Amino acid sequence: MSAKPKHEPHERQPRKTALITGVTGQDGSYLAELLLEKGYEVVGVVRRTSHDSYERIGHLLDRLHVVAADLLDQHSLTSVIRDAKPAEVYNNLGYVYADAGRVNEAIAAYHEAIRLKPNYPEAQVELAYASVKLGETAPANSSEAKQKFANAVAAYKEAIRLKPDYASAYSGLGDLYRHNLHQYEEAIEAYKQAQRLKQPVPPSEAKLAFTVKLPHSLIQRVRTFAAAKRLSISEVVSRALLALLPRGRGRG
Repeated sequence: MSAKPKHEPHERQPRKTALITGVTGQDGSYLAELLLEKGYEVVGVVRRTSHDSYERIGHLLDRLHVVAADLLDQHSLTSVIRDAKPAEVYNNLGYVYADAGRVNEAIAAYHEAIRLKPNYPEAQVELAYASVKLGETAPANSSEAKQKFANAVAAYKEAIRLKPDYASAYSGLGDLYRHNLHQYEEAIEAYKQAQRLKQPVPPSEAKLAFTVKLPHSLIQRVRTFAAAKRLSISEVVSRALLALLPRGRGRG
């Protein structure tokens, strides 16, 4: 039986670093375990005044770095990010701010992630999503709304430039063109690209698309599940709906 070939140190790829806020929670601890299994170096952030139990991550403490920071103090979080220099920022900071309605701070967090890693299409998509939210809260047809939507278009296009097969970016861009900018030809082209990349909402079914307001906790769980399964959020929602709908031809 032949021995396995040894890999020289210079052949090894550098480990990616993931930064997770709320690492002691259910979603954070699950994500930490998943990323550690994938070979990431994981930095877990806990609140400075936190009395949370480390029970969920007790079996991981010898493999991850735990640092203290305050989610309400952007400076302290920025310092943690700079110290960790994460290749991929799974810090959930932007999600937390966006879900709390603090969209400007979410955008600042995504910009910081992009500054740390310029070639980061996922952060560009989150930046686009947050920019759309700001545009939707601005007065309709105002210069402010138009600028925010233009920023979102630019972020989606940058994500696509960085990752040409990024189906979620095409899908998000199509939604932006359709719902916010009412540029339907551009929306169709974006949906066609999404369909080509196996997105669940092709142009032929675009009229069936709808918006659903979900609880913040459920949104975060969907995002975590989608990341774990390497699916888009829309694909997770579509599969969940298909599992609930009747399979017969008649109306349910």
